[in-house]
Amino acid sequence: MRFIFLVSVLFNAAMLSAQEYRFGLYRVEQGLPSDVIKTVCQDTLGFLWIATDDGLVKYDGEKFTVFSTEVGLQNEEIWGLTIDKKGLIWVGSSGGVSHFDGKKFTPFLLPETMVENPKPMLSDKLVFKIKKKKNGTMWFVTD
Repeated sequence: MRFIFLVSVLFNAAMLSAQEYRFGLYRVEQGLPSDVIKTVCQDTLGFLWIATDDGLVKYDGEKFTVFSTEVGLQNEEIWGLTIDKKGLIWVGSSGGVSHFDGKKFTPFLLPETMVENPKPMLSDKLVFKIKKKKNGTMWFVTD
């Protein structure tokens, strides 16, 4: 009985180690807007979001979709990315912070109840990183 168990374990271990991983080199020629990658994150649907110095990129495993200021980004030089519990993609750039809900980019604003004339937060600041805590608190690392 021990022999059958041992053979089963060894066979399963061999099968696991036999998995193949596909690696590839992706550059401008394959659809990226730039060869300079700042950070990458993956959403709950499995899409990769790539921060470049020339726009935000969504990669679905086959093609790249590039987002730029033409669709609402505050700046195309993207430095930081994170995804919150609601699935919003938070983007830190040379123009401040915005978030993407799957349809549009929205600049991060102070709530109207806090100020009379809300303005984009950190709109003239370089946001290097966006970190989120487990409790949902967002931290912005700025210049």
